Amino acid sequence: MNSNYSLKSVAASLNEIHSQQQKPNIPVTLKNNNPADRLRPGRHRCDCQARMHKLIRNCISCGRVVCEQEGSGPCMFCNELVCTREERQILNQKSRKSVELYNKLMGCKNVDAGMFSLASVGNALTKAEQYKNKLLVADSDTEMRTHIHDLESDYYNMENNIYLTKEEREAIKARKEELKELRMRQRRTLVVDFDFEHANVSEIIDFKPT
Repeated sequence: MNSNYSLKSVAASLNEIHSQQQKPNIPVTLKNNNPADRLRPGRHRCDCQARMHKLIRNCISCGRVVCEQEGSGPCMFCNELVCTREERQILNQKSRKSVELYNKLMGCKNVDAGMFSLASVGNALTKAEQYKNKLLVADSDTEMRTHIHDLESDYYNMENNIYLTKEEREAIKARKEELKELRMRQRRTLVVDFDFEHANVSEIIDFKPT
């Protein structure tokens, strides 16, 4: 009887010691691998074209796609102010708050309120509208497309963008070939050769030197 009681006591003691040695459950939080949650502090150049980060807005001057990593402020290509719609609404109010926000976005210490007006914003919007219309016309007119400066190099830079899909790369390559053919046609000169001795007329296609 005493032997059984002793064994039960030892077993109970061991169970108690074992339960005390067990570690409490610690909740495990999985790390979020979303790149959008890993924004670097401050404004930094990013070529994701708002694929990885939230879109701020397109630059009204050069058309650059500005993402959350680049943030509101001077465009990193042409230095034109780029900001969100909400910030643009504040700027359009032409108030003291508008001036303070403008100074903050552009990194200016002191800018007089008289220097900041809707006229400057309106001129920028007008130029952007004209630029957009020019691109739309150029896209529908094959002859004008050949006059857009350095368009082929723009497509070359886009083709090397690491965020493009396979289908987008193939579309850009096809577009580059089309532009190359258009450029060749533009340089082509038609020469008519009259051979009076043999009563023959022939066409000679000549190319202007680049």
